[in-house]
Amino acid sequence: MKKTVTTIIIVAVLIAAGSATYGLVSADHVKEPQLNEQNKIVEVDEVDVQDPSTVQTYPEKEILAEKGYADYSVNVVEDNPNKRIIVLQDENGKNRVKSIYIKKTNRLKVIEFDKGLIFNEVI
Repeated sequence: MKKTVTTIIIVAVLIAAGSATYGLVSADHVKEPQLNEQNKIVEVDEVDVQDPSTVQTYPEKEILAEKGYADYSVNVVEDNPNKRIIVLQDENGKNRVKSIYIKKTNRLKVIEFDKGLIFNEVI
């Protein structure tokens, strides 16, 4: 009788543990909400970070032009309240430069894929 009760308890615990983890979602698949100027939540898909007029207003655009990347095409990879990541491509479409702008500290890091870190300052 003890074996039967013990077996039933073990099976019940395993079933309960399995159903508790069934609905969990990993953090990799969760979208963080973004805030617009009025601090209202905006869906990530609604933000048009590829708009050329928006890209021209970025503070890091001036530094990138000074470094000789004005003719490269701009691909905004990420733009959220904390940081903005831009990848610059040459005329052949090859990724050449990565720009990481930390908004809270106004720090800009520019990384050439061939040479490594070439700029790391507060702007």
